[in-house]
Amino acid sequence: NPSRSFWAASLVGGVELVVSDGRAMRCGEAVVELDLEATGAAACVADRTTYYASVFGDADSVAMMLVLGHEWGHIVQFDLGLVGPSERLELQADCAAGAFLDSEMLGLSIETMTDMAARALEVWSPEGVLGSNSATDRLRAVLDGYTNGWDACLGYERR
Repeated sequence: NPSRSFWAASLVGGVELVVSDGRAMRCGEAVVELDLEATGAAACVADRTTYYASVFGDADSVAMMLVLGHEWGHIVQFDLGLVGPSERLELQADCAAGAFLDSEMLGLSIETMTDMAARALEVWSPEGVLGSNSATDRLRAVLDGYTNGWDACLGYERR
């Protein structure tokens, strides 16, 4: 599976997962104030750490894996030199989340995956949070990664 080998190679340097009840996360030398209850998760690319709010439950749930896959996508983007706030990079991270779920070989039907991704995006990113990226655009990106793997995600920074 190309997605599985991509994630294994990309995350070989390690990504630490920190469950947090607080509103602050350490990122490199800085402490960043962030409402994890609103965002669900956040990545610190400087030290390859992903924080997620314990109120959202088990990190092994499909919805949480989608959110963590998105954050890990940002770490991979950083490793590839793709940085800066960009709506295209957010869509690429959504695509990466889909590729991550595919790499976990969960065996979800496309209908189940569509439903799970749509519900997760409603909770973690209400429309308008990421500029002009609509929930439909984000869902399309997740499904692109899920059905076509990481290779489909590589072109997002050029769109």
